[in-house]
Amino acid sequence: MTEEQTDVFKVFEEDKMLDNVIVPITVNADHVFYFSHVERSEKAISICREFLGRNGTNCSFLLLDEESELEDWFKKYPSAIVDMTGSRYILLRLFELANRYQNPIFYFDSEENTVKNYRARKSMHYPYPLLTIEDIVFLGGGIIQKHIHNAPDLNNKEHCELICRAVEMNLDEYDRFVSYVNSVNSMVGKFDGKSVEISEEAVKKIKNYELTRKMRDLKLFTIEGRSFSYRSKEVKQLFEVVGSWLESYLYIRLKESEMFDDVMMSVVIDFSSRRKTPYPVTCELDLLALRDNQLIFISCKSNKVDSSALYEVKLHSTLFGNKLSSAAVCTAEELDRRNPSIYTKARELGIAVIDRSLLKEGCAKALLDTACGKFEYEEVRS
Repeated sequence: MTEEQTDVFKVFEEDKMLDNVIVPITVNADHVFYFSHVERSEKAISICREFLGRNGTNCSFLLLDEESELEDWFKKYPSAIVDMTGSRYILLRLFELANRYQNPIFYFDSEENTVKNYRARKSMHYPYPLLTIEDIVFLGGGIIQKHIHNAPDLNNKEHCELICRAVEMNLDEYDRFVSYVNSVNSMVGKFDGKSVEISEEAVKKIKNYELTRKMRDLKLFTIEGRSFSYRSKEVKQLFEVVGSWLESYLYIRLKESEMFDDVMMSVVIDFSSRRKTPYPVTCELDLLALRDNQLIFISCKSNKVDSSALYEVKLHSTLFGNKLSSAAVCTAEELDRRNPSIYTKARELGIAVIDRSLLKEGCAKALLDTACGKFEYEEVRS
């Protein structure tokens, strides 16, 4: 590599956006020339152009009528790097001409998740560019718009410990815990201030719940006479959205593990522009975890896992991810025993199942294995 302008020749593939940009940003290209024999969508071109622009890279999209035109570009830019990532026929011509003119040849090896120098037969020595969750979703045609509810503040150690203790002490009968939280929330009703008056019947019922006694030490709420108050506004939100207990627990454990580059909880992705519609088109994702550009789409299910939940998380990983992405479903039930048909379906779809046993052993390691393609399924016995 010289200190002169770095140019890259690349075949543009709109269905593989990561492949389109990974080598150019790795070599810190000044300009990328994308070749194609057919018209590409303006949306895909716009995404690629904007993403590279963030890295200070310009790009041109060239439609070739004749193959002979390609050789003219090699003569015009004799030191251009040829990016061989992809599978199009035109790549063969690029490779042929690159060999004839002895241009540098680079490619992205998705199996080893690294950029390689073809002539050197080894990985580049340049730092590997780590993308963010937002980057990968953007390349998939979406924008992270907002959070449905806030992730736990890891600096609030007391609150994080409370969530983890509450979830872990109820893992063996998590459906009962979900029912309990819903029951308390419904009896308390609308809650706008620091405390609220509830009926004597509600006071009696809440105090007589077995889980109220079991979790007394956590002091999730207090009842004095008919006055009910939650421990904090954060605990109040957990009771109002029962699914956030498991989401928050997983978020805490993944962040604490320091195994991931980034973790996001409860996000809304807007992909209206991708569908060319003036109306909002969004989807909700429980958790996203990123390791070395490998993004995991995670669905948290406090209640029963069904086929629609599997198809949904798989669709999201396909829409907004790439060939490095994976999908997982997390549940507090032993899915392989309680619903072997759904467990088998998840396995067929390539969706990792983080169930009760893996939550107890350590969900972070299981999800890291998912990202790296090393997740091992349980043997389902009929």
